[in-house]
Amino acid sequence: SICSDDTNLVCRLFGLLAECKEEETIDLLCKKRLENPENLHNYKEEVYQAYTRIIYILLIFPILIYSNLSLHWDLYWMNITIVLFTLFAILHLLYLKLFPCKYTTPRKLFAIFLDISAVSAIFGNLHQYGTPFGFLYLWIIFGNGVRFGISYLFFATFLAIIAMSIIYSLSPFWKHHTLFFLYIFFSIFILPLFIAKLLFRINKANDKLKFLLAKTLYQSTHDTLTDLLNRHRFDEILQEFASKKEPFALLFLDLDGFKLLNDTYGHHIGDQYLQEFAKLLKKVSTPTLIARLGGDEFALIAPLGKEEAFQIAHKIIDTIPTISSAIIHRTDIPVTVSIGIALFPEHTTDISLLKKYADEAMYAVKKKGKNDYKLYQTSSFS
Repeated sequence: SICSDDTNLVCRLFGLLAECKEEETIDLLCKKRLENPENLHNYKEEVYQAYTRIIYILLIFPILIYSNLSLHWDLYWMNITIVLFTLFAILHLLYLKLFPCKYTTPRKLFAIFLDISAVSAIFGNLHQYGTPFGFLYLWIIFGNGVRFGISYLFFATFLAIIAMSIIYSLSPFWKHHTLFFLYIFFSIFILPLFIAKLLFRINKANDKLKFLLAKTLYQSTHDTLTDLLNRHRFDEILQEFASKKEPFALLFLDLDGFKLLNDTYGHHIGDQYLQEFAKLLKKVSTPTLIARLGGDEFALIAPLGKEEAFQIAHKIIDTIPTISSAIIHRTDIPVTVSIGIALFPEHTTDISLLKKYADEAMYAVKKKGKNDYKLYQTSSFS
């Protein structure tokens, strides 16, 4: 940023300005919050609403000028209200731009209060000429309900009812036209109830859709039997680790004797064994870095490198005999594990080669006698 230059006196004096230091306007926590699509959408809706409010003011000014000059009405208090409304509308927009993540709920409620107050001033003072503005209550109510949720719809409705009640109690004109006033009043009261019911159904359907989408996304990245990552998602995580340029270890694991166990005792026992083995892996490593590649083949990442990989391999080899005794209560068909380890970037920075090296180290263990682990060494496998 410009402010990084200590010789820039202007920036050092006015470091809060966006031109000098944008990161001080929106802190890191706020940026992270706005990365959420729903939060970002709500913020954009607020900004859009703020601009719409200012455009509305620009359109309403000619009407006020006509009312003052042509009709010779005394609209002093309404004019004061509109001027204050304009001032607050501009300040509200500036606040949104400068502090997008602060006091999000209070500022939405305050904006509703501003809108209801301005519409009430026009509706109450322009008498029959203000009738069309009465339906702006519905625009405010529906707009906030659709944008931000049912609770904001009810809040806007509540304020509109209070405002209209005050107008009726203070305005001789509307008392003289009670029937027409009641028509507008009950429209503002009843129509939001139908909209609220519609929004409730939409939100319920939307929540169900989100759940199904999240479930589908989870199933597309996880193995259904063991609840571990699948091969595709694991490859993506490997690429992410490689892009960080930090050292890590890749472990490939293959169960020895599992096929015989599966054929002897049936697939239900075999599935149960794989699930228990997955639980064992989760205990010795981070669950989000473990994958079932297929069949009885597994893989995991040790973020801290070689020493952590050796510790994990030791724990797995020492603990795996307990699974058979726990499931079938006998150990006549021993199931062990062969583990191959490859290091990034020591062995290679190419992910395809890294997987190949870990796989070669694993099969070297199988040829040597199984139930062990081995670190890939270039001289041994060349």
